[in-house]
Amino acid sequence: MTRYRWIHARKAEGYSVTVCCATAEVSTSAFYDWLERSASPTDADWEEALLVNEVHRVHDLLDDTYGSPRTLSEDQAPLDPMSPINHSYRSDLA
Repeated sequence: MTRYRWIHARKAEGYSVTVCCATAEVSTSAFYDWLERSASPTDADWEEALLVNEVHRVHDLLDDTYGSPRTLSEDQAPLDPMSPINHSYRSDLA
């Protein structure tokens, strides 16, 4: 999570943008510039959201069981061509 996303999340919770910017050591003008540029999600935002959804799907399939023995079998399963997780993601997760 970037500093700007953190500030945006705190702003949604009702915190002061000025205080959050000072805490994150960024100027309020830089935050508002970022906010104006980030009106729509980037490709990286979409990829991260897809990955998070895939992780939730795997945990649901495994009855929310955590740990390497259960998730290893899922990790070694053939890749679904429609799955957002590709080989590079899987190697990062290993």
